Amino acid sequence: MDSNHKPTIKDVIILSVFGILVISGICIYIHDSESIIIGSMIEHIILITLSFITLIDVASYYNWSIFVPDFFEAAKNKKRAQEIKELVNTYIREDINFFQDYSEERICFLISQLGINTDQLDQIRYELIKMRCIPLKTIDDAAEKLKKLVINDYPIIIDQNKIDSSKICYHRVRYYINLTDIMYLPDYARELSAILAFLITENCDLSSVNKLIVPYDSNFLLAVEVGKRLGKSVVKMRQHNGKILTEKCWDGNLDNNEKVIIIHDVLVSGEQIIDAINKIPDSCSIVGFFCLIVRKEWDKKEDVIKKISQKRTPHIPCYQALNLDDNDISRLRKEE
Repeated sequence: MDSNHKPTIKDVIILSVFGILVISGICIYIHDSESIIIGSMIEHIILITLSFITLIDVASYYNWSIFVPDFFEAAKNKKRAQEIKELVNTYIREDINFFQDYSEERICFLISQLGINTDQLDQIRYELIKMRCIPLKTIDDAAEKLKKLVINDYPIIIDQNKIDSSKICYHRVRYYINLTDIMYLPDYARELSAILAFLITENCDLSSVNKLIVPYDSNFLLAVEVGKRLGKSVVKMRQHNGKILTEKCWDGNLDNNEKVIIIHDVLVSGEQIIDAINKIPDSCSIVGFFCLIVRKEWDKKEDVIKKISQKRTPHIPCYQALNLDDNDISRLRKEE
């Protein structure tokens, strides 16, 4: 009987019937036998017990619950649960073995979807280990971590001289900084979001910030990860009219009089930032603008600051972790 099962009235009745049958069987055996043989009497009792259990089992099979004691059903359910548990453990164990046996194939499939090969993946792992060795205590630490990224090839830095020019979408630089694809790799997503979150916390009073604004066609995955770290909601600006209301040119909730910061990954022309500034309601206050990298080729950060100051209260701070151009990237790669 299950130790957790409390006997019911039906249990008592059925067990009493069983007891009466056993006692009756013993009495009949003694009455009919000229001499009492203990071994034969025990066999007689066992026969009665097995017959009784068989009858209960048949009744349980046909769902004649009135003839089945509750403790019998409880014991059967417990046994069934144990069998299921063992089957599940066996399945999980075999499943784990399957994944371990084919781990290399799964890794190859994943990196093929990202457009990189195994050598590039090993290089990414190596650079990630070096990045993690640099503690984030100052802005210079954040800049050093980003510098570790720019020595990598695709998917972080794309040397466009190595690509068929007919396939290139962006011709204005040699080294294209790609911080979007890398966000699909969890380890790098954590590192990049940690750098940007650190930049924000070091230069901004988060208690006064309600929302993070990410411009259209910007690095939305980066914004979401930073929002998680800072405990702030993210609002994504739209390039065109809203999906529900034409004047609501953003996805997410942006209430009047909220204080916001604009975040971005790589500032090039500044057009996305300026567009976001123009679409943020005038009643909202822009606390600051933060990005990971500013491309020095066009020096558009000053244009962004000017646009913010024209539309909002002057001297809105703009921060970046690193300033780079093609020459900087080439030099850093040679130093490495």
